[in-house]
Amino acid sequence: MNRRVTLIAMATAAIICMGCVAVISWGYLWLTGGGPYETPTPHFYVTGVHLTTAVDGNGFPVDQVDGYPEGTSEAIICLAGNAGVPVVFTARWFHNGEFLAENSRPVTTYAGCLSYHPDPPGPLPPGTYSVEVYVDGELERTVEFAVGR
Repeated sequence: MNRRVTLIAMATAAIICMGCVAVISWGYLWLTGGGPYETPTPHFYVTGVHLTTAVDGNGFPVDQVDGYPEGTSEAIICLAGNAGVPVVFTARWFHNGEFLAENSRPVTTYAGCLSYHPDPPGPLPPGTYSVEVYVDGELERTVEFAVGR
């Protein structure tokens, strides 16, 4: 009989304790402006930005490079991230510090690539290049590379 009373007392204390924790937790959320948990707003998280020499038939990069040899006629930058929400991926291209071009595209999957071609068509001039990568208008990062060096 004594054992039964002890078990009932322990169970009652556990229930009371869990109730106190729940009340304290809800009280803390109420005092700090929290409340019932809301579904977080989806966000695109960038997991990688890199240069490539080409993309495959599905639009994915075939390799990752740090620069291009002299005579290259195209530079390609790729963005990878989660597929939480569609975003607009923008690349601003610079050569030796001078603005060259800007291009954008929507990204609805977890990857997207943009390329730069000289106008008029031909090889990229040797030198130092940089690409500013934007996601929905916010600068994500800058990638620097060289052609012919």
